[in-house]
Amino acid sequence: MDFFSSEEIVASLGDKAKMKGELSSVRLCILGIMAGFCIALGYLAFIRITGTAPQNGEVLTTFWVELYFQFD
Repeated sequence: MDFFSSEEIVASLGDKAKMKGELSSVRLCILGIMAGFCIALGYLAFIRITGTAPQNGEVLTTFWVELYFQFD
């Protein structure tokens, strides 16, 4: 696996920040709305998953084991 050095990461973040600073306000607002949508979607998924979780602690471990082996 290839990993970036810390200098490469800082340089990449600097380039992205410069590019984002040059965006128009309309495009920046659109990106903000899209980011809010992603956050809201993640929160709805969290509510959906935790709403179906069992209340008993013993059953909770069984729930996670069944969830793990379901995707194998």
